[in-house]
Amino acid sequence: YFSINIVDLRHFYKALNMDRAWHMIKGTLDWIDAITLELEQKIRQVYEMKLNDRWKKYKANLKKAYYTPCLHSPLSKRFHCHDGHVNQGQWKLLVQLWDTVDAQEQANGSKSNCITFFMLTHTRKNGEPVDARSAAIIDDFNTKLKLYEDRNEIITDEIRHIVYDDVLGPERNNRVRRFGTGVV
Repeated sequence: YFSINIVDLRHFYKALNMDRAWHMIKGTLDWIDAITLELEQKIRQVYEMKLNDRWKKYKANLKKAYYTPCLHSPLSKRFHCHDGHVNQGQWKLLVQLWDTVDAQEQANGSKSNCITFFMLTHTRKNGEPVDARSAAIIDDFNTKLKLYEDRNEIITDEIRHIVYDDVLGPERNNRVRRFGTGVV
């Protein structure tokens, strides 16, 4: 049902693959109990999350075991997966996808700085801060960073750490800021 050369699991909904898989799984469950019938939507959501997780892990394991990132290796080696369960046409498309610049950047990951991480964890999806205290802290971050920009200084991670510590104050209660409790 699920090909490996798909970038995002949401594409499976468009192709009705998720509905076919749900129909197959639904046939294995005992629906006699009334409580189970009431929980059908919840059960489907859990199954979709688990299916998504397993699909991602399967692709990650394939990448770890068979993918060669070197573009100078022979094409016959790169585009051949030795796992018998893998469709070779899909494998070739997946390798081409992994070789794109966007996929390489995503694989390497973008290391977020402490201020960006604070903003991500203290704002809602619509961009509003979760509470007044978070809003004040975010405003202080922006104000202090603006001071550095006005002086035409390049804002590095070190400057972000200085601003972060300046706004939030000294560490307290044996808690190492940005790392949590229990850090040795």
